[in-house]
Amino acid sequence: MAQRPRERRTPVDEQPPSLQANVLVIDDDDDSREVLLYQLSLEGYAGRGAATGISGVRAARVTAPDCIVLDLNLPDMHGIQVIEALRAEPALAETPIVVVSGERRVVGERAVAAGASAFHAKPLDFGGLLATLRYFGIQGVPTVS
Repeated sequence: MAQRPRERRTPVDEQPPSLQANVLVIDDDDDSREVLLYQLSLEGYAGRGAATGISGVRAARVTAPDCIVLDLNLPDMHGIQVIEALRAEPALAETPIVVVSGERRVVGERAVAAGASAFHAKPLDFGGLLATLRYFGIQGVPTVS
């Protein structure tokens, strides 16, 4: 996994307990997006999905997510363009963007150079993604049964 140095966010134990981390998943594959959102919900994350780059950028502007998980191959624009659009938004400039893609590692390195915070290759190791979210101080809030 490639990562660029970033300032860590406030640890969860220092955040008000009522706040649930909000993750935006931008992926055009409906099954991949929905499975990832479901897995995140089981770990105590709130999530929202978007199927295109344009809808993902719009959703990010509206919801101000704590983290964005982004696939690079989107139908309307390449993920690198999505990263550039998100980084151009002052309110989103420091939001961690985790690229999850089946594209070669070289492309992942390009994504990190463009402003992504981390890169994970597909097939996704969900435990590795959780570790990356925690690295950036973004943790789920366990649900009480």
